[in-house]
Amino acid sequence: MTDIPPLSRLLDRRPLIFTALPLRDSRTGDPEHDRKILRNINARKEMYLRNLSLARIAFFGGLRVGEIIQLNLDDLLDNGLRVRSENGEKERIVGLPDEMLRDIKDYVTYYRPATDKTALFTTLKGRLTYDYLRNLAKMFGAGAGVKKFHWHAARHWCATALLKGYRGAQPLDIRYVQIHLGHKSLRTTQRYTHITSQEAAEEVRNRLAGIFQGDGKMIEKQEICTELHGAARIWTGVSGSQSP
Repeated sequence: MTDIPPLSRLLDRRPLIFTALPLRDSRTGDPEHDRKILRNINARKEMYLRNLSLARIAFFGGLRVGEIIQLNLDDLLDNGLRVRSENGEKERIVGLPDEMLRDIKDYVTYYRPATDKTALFTTLKGRLTYDYLRNLAKMFGAGAGVKKFHWHAARHWCATALLKGYRGAQPLDIRYVQIHLGHKSLRTTQRYTHITSQEAAEEVRNRLAGIFQGDGKMIEKQEICTELHGAARIWTGVSGSQSP
């Protein structure tokens, strides 16, 4: 019989859920709500990994409720999850960190109730349902002191975090975020950018500074002056023609 990993070892993995920098946004409320939700996942030992994995998938995978419900055992891949959209978009692969995937596999191996032959996440009565997940979100919110927490707030957080970057990570190209979230139109993804005029000015300023510096060295003033001097000679001319 395979040994079940002790709860202490599972708890040791929890720092992974603190790696993302919370972002202030009207849909997700206080920027600390995200960390509070993930820190305060409370459940019986046999349900802990499932609930933690569901919250992580929502925050880091950005899956919709219907997409979470449709996940099957064979959708668990080596690099993430195969996701079938509930809105008619193309099937996609949602990449997830290795440690998250190991926790999901441990859940399946040791704790998943065999109440549904195909579902990845189950309850004691079978596959997850919309009502079950809605109640679970309320429980997460209540346990963390976050009022009116809902699954789409986590999806919104995921989009904003990827687009703006966190913990020093570079913002992800919006086209990658579009695929990650399963949006048909880039316009839908653009709703999550929330770029202010000040942020745009600062980003463009930094990019232009990088272009101007070339390989990290400022263009020598002497070179510029030499080129300008040469240009001036074209106008003044050796033959004494006047510049316009």
